Amino acid sequence: LRSLDGLNTHDDSYPLSIAGGVTTALVLPGSSNAIGGQAFVIKLRSTEERTPTSMLLEPPYELNGTLPNPDLPLRWRYMKHACGENPRSTYKDTRMDVNWEFRQAYKKAF
Repeated sequence: LRSLDGLNTHDDSYPLSIAGGVTTALVLPGSSNAIGGQAFVIKLRSTEERTPTSMLLEPPYELNGTLPNPDLPLRWRYMKHACGENPRSTYKDTRMDVNWEFRQAYKKAF
């Protein structure tokens, strides 16, 4: 799940945030699942496209067809984790169960 896919760039909260002095935001997915999904840093600015991708501060590689350049620094990627009450209350597990799910997911990923 990518938080970028659910971003509504036509929301009235953007101009209000900019008027209040907010220039950058970290958009996170929900916290019901232990591993919620991918988060993105956006600049709260109007763009010609008015798309979520055009608001990205530093698009991750492969999102827009670009490949990593070994001569440039790596780009940061963000992932939402929930270790507390939300996943525990949603799935009726203990916090240790949630941590076990983290380990299983990371083991599968590697």
